[in-house]
Amino acid sequence: MHEQGESRDLRRGAVRPGVVNFDERKLRIVTEQRDAFARANGRSQVFKTHSTGITDAVDEEAILRTLLSALHELGFNRVHYFSRSQDELVPMAVYEAGVLHSLDADLAILPKASAIFSIIGSDPNEHYAGGVGHGYELDAPLHDCRGQYIIASVQKAGYDAVGYLIADDYAAGEIEDDLAQDVFALARQSGAMIFTQRSKAEISRLANTDALTGLFNRRRFIEELETAIARNLREQEGRFVAVVYFDMTGFKQINDTLGHEAGDRILVQFANVISDNIRDGDAVGRLGGDEFVALIIAKSLDEVEIATARLRAALRVQNLEASIGVAVFPRDAHDPDGLLKFADSEMYRDKRASKAQRVS
Repeated sequence: MHEQGESRDLRRGAVRPGVVNFDERKLRIVTEQRDAFARANGRSQVFKTHSTGITDAVDEEAILRTLLSALHELGFNRVHYFSRSQDELVPMAVYEAGVLHSLDADLAILPKASAIFSIIGSDPNEHYAGGVGHGYELDAPLHDCRGQYIIASVQKAGYDAVGYLIADDYAAGEIEDDLAQDVFALARQSGAMIFTQRSKAEISRLANTDALTGLFNRRRFIEELETAIARNLREQEGRFVAVVYFDMTGFKQINDTLGHEAGDRILVQFANVISDNIRDGDAVGRLGGDEFVALIIAKSLDEVEIATARLRAALRVQNLEASIGVAVFPRDAHDPDGLLKFADSEMYRDKRASKAQRVS
């Protein structure tokens, strides 16, 4: 025993006066408490930083990248992510050793997807939140995981999961309950943000596209046309902005004789032919009914004529005909409304000429 007020320095074996005596067991407890506090404090900082990053992410890919990075910084050396679509799990990415790898074509990991289903259930209406398991249990579905693993559902509360992540190879060995709760919270937040972004994208799509064909609607096409005119004026490169106006031939007869479903199929086919035969940077829209428009940016009037002839020929290959009118900025009009009106009048001129040719 040491005299009161003295203790032995356990590392050097020396006695130092005026220091409270600690035995090895107490020192170990204090060290473990200190380390646990440090881990918790570190987790708190990682959680706050990446929670903000998830909220500020500009798209779904950035959300998932931030989520996987957060788990890596929380101590997991490997994180798999699977997206979910109804009854299918698709391996998307693995974050390992600080590097994000795409797994879009990695079939070797697909058996893990079926193992996940055995845990979460195959019914998409059953909302599995998450859990912790042990990879060293040979009869466990995910027995190939490294040590303890955690599965978390990436989903907005009350909605179907958009995906699941599996994190394993935890640096500290034992996955504490507080850590698991932090992982679940980040996964839920990511799911909520992805849900929000997908909802916004769908609202934007519905506001800007034609429901039947997926082409730009009238409002969005006019916006594209305004942008093209403004760019042409700003850059002053001498380019021509052309509007090609299509009115499908014989559409009313198809609708009246074969029904609206057949008519819709023809409209979709017509839209696909036009959109498949324009260049990058050009645009296609449906104004309504059987009337379509294409926006063509060209270096010359000859290029406009060639592009228009190519579109007409592509339609005929599919046994589709249309009356076509063309208006060019700045030759024929100086604003979207004027261009559309001029192209419309030219389209009717083409329609009259076609009728006269058939009569003769």
